[in-house]
Amino acid sequence: MAKTSVPDDAPVVYPPVTVMQFDGSGDSIDCGSGASLNLTKTLTFEAWVKCENARGGFLFIKVGANGAYHYAGYIQEERDNIIFAHSTATKKNVMPSLKCEVPRHKWLHIAVVFNSKQVYLVADGQPGESKAVEGEILDNENLPLRLGHGYNRPGYFFQGQMAEVRVWNVARTADEIKNHMSQRLRGDEPGLAGYWPLDDGSGTTANDKTKNGNHGTIHGATWFTADDLQLVPAPKPKKKKTKKAAKGKTATSDPTLHIPAAQPRTLHATGLEDYNYWWETLLKQQLAKQKKSEAKKPYRRGRIWS
Repeated sequence: MAKTSVPDDAPVVYPPVTVMQFDGSGDSIDCGSGASLNLTKTLTFEAWVKCENARGGFLFIKVGANGAYHYAGYIQEERDNIIFAHSTATKKNVMPSLKCEVPRHKWLHIAVVFNSKQVYLVADGQPGESKAVEGEILDNENLPLRLGHGYNRPGYFFQGQMAEVRVWNVARTADEIKNHMSQRLRGDEPGLAGYWPLDDGSGTTANDKTKNGNHGTIHGATWFTADDLQLVPAPKPKKKKTKKAAKGKTATSDPTLHIPAAQPRTLHATGLEDYNYWWETLLKQQLAKQKKSEAKKPYRRGRIWS
């Protein structure tokens, strides 16, 4: 049978995964205003994105009625920067720009990290530009987090696909981001405030897989099957370690089960770990036998008998 040659520039095809498709004309996901998303001191936003237009758009946004961006991230018009917009107690709509070449029609993993002193970018696992910032983000407890939403700017709704959206309440390092960006999560990872894999495949709800329940309501966006994004399954939960049981006994972590107490040591014990105990006990037994033997000898008065 003749071998089929594959061109060097042929696209790589992976097992199909479900993602979310945004049309850029009003599609969005409302993830609610849960307490876990009220982030002020530190935060990390992560997502796989595939931009389909030339003008960019908002990836995530929390905005107040007065037009203040409490925290938001969007791809700038020329797709060569990521803007992290935020407001503090003293400044409204601070917009540090982070250099990032965002390709069209190609997946890119984007992570924006804020820690009250600086904001920095990690793109495809590689550390990017950072900018100094001052102060914490304004309280945003009652503001919904929206994905792909352009607020009052129609041209800023995101057009393209998203997958594996994650919001953390900690400032993650570039290594932490890189090591897990292509692996799905369990949802119980420390610091994970919201996790939307966007792999539900049907319905109008984007489920949050953390215990926080920030389930997203889908407005217009549709499910899409992609074969050009590689994601590996989430790791299995770690098993709790139990102490190794002694020979003949069963190891258990159940406090209701009875485990017999250790038996007293005897002269027949093996090993040299308790040599002093063995010698002292043997000496005591020999002295006890000697006293017992002497007590049995007859007592005679008068001359000493040979």
